[in-house]
Amino acid sequence: MLQIECSSSEGEYDEGEEEPIFSEFSCLFCESIFPTLPALTSHSSSLHGVDITNILGSLSFYDAVKLINYTRERRLSPEEFQVQSEVGDLEDSYMKPTLPNDSLLMVDFEDVYQVGPPGEDKGLEEKKGVTNCGTKGKERVAKQESKLQSKIDELEGRLREMTVMYMGLLEAGAGAGTGGNGGGAGGG
Repeated sequence: MLQIECSSSEGEYDEGEEEPIFSEFSCLFCESIFPTLPALTSHSSSLHGVDITNILGSLSFYDAVKLINYTRERRLSPEEFQVQSEVGDLEDSYMKPTLPNDSLLMVDFEDVYQVGPPGEDKGLEEKKGVTNCGTKGKERVAKQESKLQSKIDELEGRLREMTVMYMGLLEAGAGAGTGGNGGGAGGG
């Protein structure tokens, strides 16, 4: 199970320092507050019927942040949250936190979503409870893999071209060294 810990030694706290960022996790749909992310995700799943890890994990970090803030500001129901996660395209104004020190905004759900509990390194296809958002995440990964492969192919082609040019320069240099005028200071 994912554990997020804050190490803050008592007695070492200076007046100018901020509180630990992962001190509590507020539910997106009710007033409940939890000490850990796993406690929040368990609550959201069992009480609200929403696997926030799957939904937020299928989005980019920025889209997840915007969806969290949008949900908090508009007080979306769990159903509206799921629909909005598929619609996407929220304004950049939702990058601004709705709650001060919102620990949920500090979580990279893409990592949480793909890794899962320790000892269970699951691929996206094998993740338990994958919803349509999981399919959306798989499509996004496939699209990124395709872009990456295209870039690799392009770079390999450029490397071949450069190798041919380099070999041509080596051959031209070798020919110039053997057939040139004898060099030296000349004398008379």
